Amino acid sequence: MSKGIPGGLLPLGGTACSEWVSKPFHQQDYDHRFYQGHSFTANPLVCSAALASLKLSESDDFLLLVIRLSDGQLKFVNQLNRIRLEVKPRSIGSMSALTLQSADGVHFTNPILQKIYSYFIDKGM
Repeated sequence: MSKGIPGGLLPLGGTACSEWVSKPFHQQDYDHRFYQGHSFTANPLVCSAALASLKLSESDDFLLLVIRLSDGQLKFVNQLNRIRLEVKPRSIGSMSALTLQSADGVHFTNPILQKIYSYFIDKGM
């Protein structure tokens, strides 16, 4: 939920719970109120992204946009599968992921990992 609300672009804290669990957060008596927040609460940039994402999700063509995104990601995953790299791509809906695996089965020892890591560090990411 916390990744999806801002469109998966930025971290935003989120909690779903029952009314019984949330009651201490809403006490009128400040001495009995439970004060706790997420590390990623109320960042203005993230909240702006979340509002834009929510607005987009209310649009009439939202489902079409999600289908188009999902189809594009699935095509990319299928291309990677045909190349037969040491990559295990997967996609479901609008989410995609890649797992790099070395011959020894250990993800972090894949030689291409350092190249990818260095590439993104050089780009400031």
